[in-house]
Amino acid sequence: LEIDTAGEEGVEFKFLSAPIEILEGGEGGVSRIKVQKMELGEKGSDGRRKPIPVHGAVEDLPADLIIVATGQAVDIRGFDMLEHKTDNTFIVDEETSMSSADGIFCAGDSLHGPGTVIEAIKMARDTASSVAEYLGENSILHENEAREAISDHDPASRPQWYDVSCDESCLKNSEASKIEMKVVSDRDLYHEDESPFPPEAAVFESKRCLNCGCVAVNASDLSPVLIALNAKLVTSDRTIDAADFFDAGINAVTVLDRNEYLKEIVIPAQEHRIQLYEKYRSRNAIDFPIVSVAAVLDVHHGTVRSAKLVLGAVKPVPYEPREVESFMESGILDERLIDEAADRAVAEAIPLAENAYKIQITKAMVKRVLRRALQRQ
Repeated sequence: LEIDTAGEEGVEFKFLSAPIEILEGGEGGVSRIKVQKMELGEKGSDGRRKPIPVHGAVEDLPADLIIVATGQAVDIRGFDMLEHKTDNTFIVDEETSMSSADGIFCAGDSLHGPGTVIEAIKMARDTASSVAEYLGENSILHENEAREAISDHDPASRPQWYDVSCDESCLKNSEASKIEMKVVSDRDLYHEDESPFPPEAAVFESKRCLNCGCVAVNASDLSPVLIALNAKLVTSDRTIDAADFFDAGINAVTVLDRNEYLKEIVIPAQEHRIQLYEKYRSRNAIDFPIVSVAAVLDVHHGTVRSAKLVLGAVKPVPYEPREVESFMESGILDERLIDEAADRAVAEAIPLAENAYKIQITKAMVKRVLRRALQRQ
């Protein structure tokens, strides 16, 4: 979005151009910048093609302001009263990340200089824990940690703030309000490029269900398969059924505790059972499933003795349509049963405004898996 809007406002992007000289102008300012045109050469040891100069291709560009790429240095203006090093990173307590001023904590680039996003997220989480300890047990951060620790399977253990309600009028009107972008002539450096929600729209949006299952789905290939196989996951502390391992609610993708790690996966023998996995994806290359189906069937002389179906990428957790499994058991695996099972798999699906196509894909994928089973029995 930022690139598109910058282009609308006349910003020109020059790729493969390396600054080589900045020319001074009057009164200590700048007047021009010279850039060396580059081209991609051979791949290096890291597999990336290295930029190399194009001989004689130097461009002289007029300039009155040059801004160094953001993130290459720490700007401590406003916090220069805190103890800091010569590179402007702050001196903090090694365990809590508290600065030299009581109640001010640091994380990310301000602590160790330019780094990766993953490093910044890790430091931010550690620092947030320190802030929670500093604020005391009644802080919102402690409340969030408590929310993560509560089992979705034990409603009696949930405090009042855990369960989130939903205004059904918002569900029926599932198209979200949209923030409007200002026309180019109305944009400037001192105001937002987007118009904010009017008050009534903001109030309406706040009533939507806060369960991110309305948008996010579990797009894992492995989790539906492990659940269909009745796998058990052995961690450093316990053994967990696959269905429980991935049923982590909306705040996580597994039920692993913060210091718990996975050691092994145990899959029971599947003698005489048909094991299948299908997924629909946008590209033939490795890609996240738009819809996936894992199935393990015990079929004897055309009769389904047991059925395990798990759908992926349709809910925040892998979804096992137990009613469909019950319907199939003791039935004859034929086209009639396959069509009925596919219809039942989506009977209670509630699509949003822009993903109703998933219902047809899910039906098609269930049929595809069961027809493969029909061929293999």
